[in-house]
Amino acid sequence: MPGRDYYEILGVARGVSDRDLKSAYRRLARKHHPDVNPGDKSAEEKFKEVSEAYGVLSDPEKRKLYDQFGRAAFEQGPPPPRGGRGGPGGFRWQWSGPGGEGGQGIPNLNDLFSDLFAGRGGFGGAQVFDDAAPGEGQDIIHRVEIPLREAVLGTTLDLNVTRPVPCRTCGGTGFSGGRGGRCEACGGTGQRRPRKRGFFAQPCEACGGTGRIPGNPCRACRGSGLEESAERLSVKVPAGVDTGSKLRVAGKGYFGERGGPAGDLFLDITVRPDPVFARDGRNLRRDIDVPFYVAVLGGRVDVETIDGQVTLTIPAGTQGGQVLRLAGKGVPRPGSGPKDRGDLLVRVNLTVPKNLPRRARELLEELAKEVK
Repeated sequence: MPGRDYYEILGVARGVSDRDLKSAYRRLARKHHPDVNPGDKSAEEKFKEVSEAYGVLSDPEKRKLYDQFGRAAFEQGPPPPRGGRGGPGGFRWQWSGPGGEGGQGIPNLNDLFSDLFAGRGGFGGAQVFDDAAPGEGQDIIHRVEIPLREAVLGTTLDLNVTRPVPCRTCGGTGFSGGRGGRCEACGGTGQRRPRKRGFFAQPCEACGGTGRIPGNPCRACRGSGLEESAERLSVKVPAGVDTGSKLRVAGKGYFGERGGPAGDLFLDITVRPDPVFARDGRNLRRDIDVPFYVAVLGGRVDVETIDGQVTLTIPAGTQGGQVLRLAGKGVPRPGSGPKDRGDLLVRVNLTVPKNLPRRARELLEELAKEVK
């Protein structure tokens, strides 16, 4: 474990948001919590590892130091004298863990270095671990594929969305009998000073820094605090969406922690290609076959558009490959209404009969002599 990147431990990228960082930590902490995995030393070590990583990355100042200097910013060693400097950025940190001063312990998950940066309590001052603040739920991205015609005209999607919600048996705590009682070892603060005076207070070993003693793991959710919930949603897709468009359904993401607001559901749209129409920005394109005599003499042909069938006028002398325009039969601008639409661009393909009656052939031969 020594030297392993904190971002890698939590499974997040370096530019991760605070909310996603917190969500990643809580997911891993629940998974590896010693109370959920009694007697599992590997899980206990992983729990300490993810807690240590989160303790650094959740604080802007510590994260800035880590991004600049890596773990060297938090090497063990005696604290500098007041007013002194040492180590990267002028500071050298000492960790206090379960083994005593200098041990490798679980960091304060709320604000490990706030005494230093915010000036609260001085060096080694104890802090209260605030686990009661509401937390906003994480967003969910749900990928959907729709036909081109529905993307152009709009539609309503009926979706079955499955998302984790707080376990109904344990109320989302992950433990039977709620969150248990107040931890007597730390007086409910979640913090204890090491036996030898360290540079900072450390999380209470008895309660894991929560200030509460949990009960036994919930059998219904196996200690995760979550259960799957399926919900059927009807979502209106506005006309004019394209591949890459995202639709937001408020409050249908992951649940908020401790009464916080739920995240949102985002539908990531992919538009399925159409066998007849091709999209070109706000215009649509398609080909039609026109008999050569109609192209020569002019006439009218029926054309299927995305809205239905219309009549298209073919000017006399139309050439093969020529593009004719049907105004207002293309793609609407999302949110603009049916009047603000692109056009349908129709490319003419000439069709020539393979077997001509004798009279038709004679007439064509006469025509060929006339037009030479």
